[in-house]
Amino acid sequence: MKSILSSAFTPAFFAICSITLCSSHSYAFSQNDLSNLHKTNRCVNCDLSGANLSNVKLNRANLYRANLSGADLSGANLSGANLSDANLFGANFSGANFSGANLIYANFSGANFSGANFSGANLYRAYLSGANFSGARLNRANLVYADLSGANFSDANLSGADLQKAQYTVNSTSQKTCNIFVGKYPCPTIFPSKFDPIVQHLWSVH
Repeated sequence: MKSILSSAFTPAFFAICSITLCSSHSYAFSQNDLSNLHKTNRCVNCDLSGANLSNVKLNRANLYRANLSGADLSGANLSGANLSDANLFGANFSGANFSGANLIYANFSGANFSGANFSGANLYRAYLSGANFSGARLNRANLVYADLSGANFSDANLSGADLQKAQYTVNSTSQKTCNIFVGKYPCPTIFPSKFDPIVQHLWSVH
């Protein structure tokens, strides 16, 4: 395990903070973008913030850089979808299917993924700070270099997942760091019982 200080965070982390945890939000999706998504199964760099897409079928959809902040996609099928660089801040994805999806660099901060399926998904360098993954399936997922600050993985399935060099917070993480990246203090990352972040080569943040 490697321990790093808050000063070691990259500018990209502060950019995420400036558009998520550190500001208030009002959600207003584009009706044209929503219509195009239903017609073409793609919505690149579009605005779906606050949209109700619960139980929708979006398998293999192209949502590159889409804004889904505050949206409701509970029970949605996003298997094999491309959500790289997408903004999912504060969204509800409980019970959604992300198996095999591409989620690199996506912002999951404060979102609800309880009971979701991320089997085989690619979350390389994704921002998961303060997100709820309780009971989620992340077996064989790629979480290398992901930010897990203050995330809840209680009862999650992490078997076969690659979490090397992912960053997580502990009880001793400073109040300043917690407030910046999670929005509450204290902010320890919660892992499943018997999961050892030291053995998995994660980095703790202080």
